[in-house]
Amino acid sequence: MQEHWTNYLITTPRPVFFSAHQTGEISQTGENIAEDIDKIISQIDYSKLSAIITDNATSMKKAWRILEIKYPEIIFLGCIAHSLNLLIGDIMKIPWADDIIKNGKKIVRYFKSHQVPAAILKRHQLSNYNKQISLKLPVKTCWGSSAICLKSLQVNQLAI
Repeated sequence: MQEHWTNYLITTPRPVFFSAHQTGEISQTGENIAEDIDKIISQIDYSKLSAIITDNATSMKKAWRILEIKYPEIIFLGCIAHSLNLLIGDIMKIPWADDIIKNGKKIVRYFKSHQVPAAILKRHQLSNYNKQISLKLPVKTCWGSSAICLKSLQVNQLAI
């Protein structure tokens, strides 16, 4: 059984860790999450809260709707980083973007799997940049690694 933790952080001029607890066997429904967040809000002066930010899960959005009724002056938002991650993930599925990444991976794999071309690349790197700059392969779980892969190709453009 997967353990669930709920963490709370209050941001003042400096962030303050408020609490964390295991939710154990309590199902992570919108109602249960709202109840959990409400318990935390009731421990502080909620008039000093302007926003509560969570991930963008459906259960979180349901919790927002429940809490907005009791706390209309508090804004409930999804994490911008999470939203951007989802957006970039969707963009990476567009055929032209997917092709760019696939071609970039082919180039990197070629140099990683062929000794002589890799040695020639290193010689050209030293000649052009006075240093070796590694080529990076992206990983599936982090879209940012695709950007790192393409950047590694870009900075090696003269050597390649």
